Amino acid sequence: ITASAHCLPSPDGAYIATIIQAKLIIRTTRSLQATRAIPLPAAFSTSISSFLWSPSSQRILLSSDNTIRVFSAVTPQYSATIASPTSETTKAVYISFGASHDEVLVFSDFGLKLTIFNLTTSTSIDIPGPKLFLPGNAAKGYGHRPKTQHLALLSRGSGKDVISLHSKETYKVFRSWNPDTIDAQALSWNK
Repeated sequence: ITASAHCLPSPDGAYIATIIQAKLIIRTTRSLQATRAIPLPAAFSTSISSFLWSPSSQRILLSSDNTIRVFSAVTPQYSATIASPTSETTKAVYISFGASHDEVLVFSDFGLKLTIFNLTTSTSIDIPGPKLFLPGNAAKGYGHRPKTQHLALLSRGSGKDVISLHSKETYKVFRSWNPDTIDAQALSWNK
């Protein structure tokens, strides 16, 4: 039996995604039957740095070197590829889904920028200077409001922390302020 270091259940528990022998295999948890077997380039499958499900449990994201791939667990025809998600001088250090499974967030190293890729429109938006950008803390520095999907982002400018609120889809800033802290380490929306 071949084992895999890459095995991940979906958030809703309906699927299990596994990478075995240059294939992404998606199985249902009820029957363990494979619903999809997606071939991956050999070089891609041996250097995976991100492997995660969307919160909706409908899409799965894989990243390797300078490429991000997104596949659907429910729609076999769907796939998306983001080539070179950062500039030539930086690399992606943290990748996540955004407000929906149609968005991918990419944090560049050195905290240079947060890029939000819209998989439906094939567009991207850059937001400069996120304060928290490393894999261990990036998720603490942003959040989407549960009902409206507004983005709150913690950044640092001119030696001070800044919290900015961004509108859904356009991600234009509609409010920002300096919190009453010296060194904020996290933010979150109330329910």
